[in-house]
Amino acid sequence: MTDERLRSLFVRPSAFLSEPADLQGPLDSDLSADVVVIGGGYAGLHTALTLCQLDFDVVLVEQEFCGFGASGRNGGNLVGPGGKELRKQMKTPSSEDAVNYVRYVERNVERAKQVISEYSIDCDFNETGTLYASPHPEMEKETRELVESCRRAGYDRLEFWDEGKTRERGIPAVFRCGAHVRGGGTIHPGKYVLGLRRAVIENGVRVFERSLVGRIEDNRRVVVRTSAGGSVTADRAVITTGGFTPSTLGMFGDKLAAFHLGAIETEPLTDEQRASLGWPNREGIGTWHYLLEGYRLSKQNTLVCDTKRVMIPYGNRVVSAYAPALSVPLARNFRRRFPTLRDVKIAHTWHGWCGLTPSRLPIVGQTGRYANTYYCVGFNGHGITPTAGMGYSMGRVVAGQPDSHYTYIHGKTKSWPPEPLRWIGAKTFIRWLEMKDARWDRDLAARQAQS
Repeated sequence: MTDERLRSLFVRPSAFLSEPADLQGPLDSDLSADVVVIGGGYAGLHTALTLCQLDFDVVLVEQEFCGFGASGRNGGNLVGPGGKELRKQMKTPSSEDAVNYVRYVERNVERAKQVISEYSIDCDFNETGTLYASPHPEMEKETRELVESCRRAGYDRLEFWDEGKTRERGIPAVFRCGAHVRGGGTIHPGKYVLGLRRAVIENGVRVFERSLVGRIEDNRRVVVRTSAGGSVTADRAVITTGGFTPSTLGMFGDKLAAFHLGAIETEPLTDEQRASLGWPNREGIGTWHYLLEGYRLSKQNTLVCDTKRVMIPYGNRVVSAYAPALSVPLARNFRRRFPTLRDVKIAHTWHGWCGLTPSRLPIVGQTGRYANTYYCVGFNGHGITPTAGMGYSMGRVVAGQPDSHYTYIHGKTKSWPPEPLRWIGAKTFIRWLEMKDARWDRDLAARQAQS
């Protein structure tokens, strides 16, 4: 598909989300609350919901509408970090650190499922797990090692599926084998974030949309002022603005790098096309590439493809325009991976931005003279699941309760080098990863041509 055609299919924020009919008005007056939450994505909504359950008076402010950022733009896989992300944490699987990590991953998945059930969120949740798949034979060894490392760390939700097992399950033939993660699955990300938004509003949180935060005043009681002329004075504030944080609040630019990902969605498959694909259980699939490819077959029989390419802007800028460097490789890869769908048209393409941290874990903590401004940002593109667990942790910590997962994550904060070293280093590293993936893909294409 040409760049011009994809450009015409570009949508904002995504194919999954549009402005809600009950858009909450901007904050244009002065209010008081126990806690003010800044940011209306998954992390902010989960934090607000937890604080509500703990009987706090909560105000939430969002610069657009809830879910407008990364939360409404992702591919829709509800699973703990996997593939090479999980491998990084499993270098010493018998260590205390590895054990804490797998407990963190498990808790996040269970918390997300609990919230979906407790608040009756209809988000097309399909609990068939996720397959971290190996299209190329060289990936198989690393996949087996990952499963073994996780078992040694006490994480038994991974199972190695050899080629016989993937064929038995009807997984598309290009995915030879893989590590299957039980417990999670796939969701409709827009329905999920709107369901969280509904739960927050119905449980008494005062939500203000179209309310860009212009200033946070560091006092004994934090004052958050918006561009609409209003303010919230609260005992505590919680920042959950993700990849926007450096550009909109001017904070954590040394610890958080904004990066951009792309996604595409096809038109609905016909019955014949659906039958040719197999994939009866619709497991979420992520590949074992260095820059993974994500695939989800939706309830509406559309195919959602995401990631494959990453953009790192200079100075943590958030870029909203169409980017062919993200969309074109996704479209090309879709045709390569699913040859039986050669006649299926792409319906939409969109981009989202996330916060990348050196540890690949969120950054959490407190700041300000009175340590009453909390923060929880940087989910590294895995936000659906860890935001559920960390939103719960943040609510507890803000309420003065101990939380072991917060303590574990808090100790992992590191810093990026300053610009231009950050940008140059990131670009160089990403290019190196792309070249390694390209070698695999060229060899895989040659093998397919010979078969």
